[in-house]
Amino acid sequence: MKTGKKKKNKYKNRFRDVTPYDVSRVKLKVLDEDESTDYINANWIRDMNDDPKKIRKKAYISTQGPIIRVNDDYPAENADTCPDFWRMVWENDVEVIVMLTKCSEDAKETEKCTPYWPKKVGEEKNMEALTLLLLRKKEKR
Repeated sequence: MKTGKKKKNKYKNRFRDVTPYDVSRVKLKVLDEDESTDYINANWIRDMNDDPKKIRKKAYISTQGPIIRVNDDYPAENADTCPDFWRMVWENDVEVIVMLTKCSEDAKETEKCTPYWPKKVGEEKNMEALTLLLLRKKEKR
């Protein structure tokens, strides 16, 4: 959990006391020789297959919801983990994303997860090296 507490990485964590285990953390490809660019608050979860020969050590990824943190008083604390999230999805060929939280949870609309997708059909959202395009949307029942 040391990597998540490093100075350049700690602001990428939604909560400062919740960081990934170093032994099982998801590592992104390093960009521009900056070692901190391999960090995302995410861990690999192994497959719990009954047959020990078929257990996959990297079956699933568990991660925090992406955040955008802006602190005008302390710009070094600013973070936008949406591009890192999509880079993780791309680099690991993730086929399914299951979101287990609401974007906001209380009457004050306190943000729990920054929307990491375009809001409207046909809309694009730029994520540094990737551009997302929302093709269709299924409404809640």
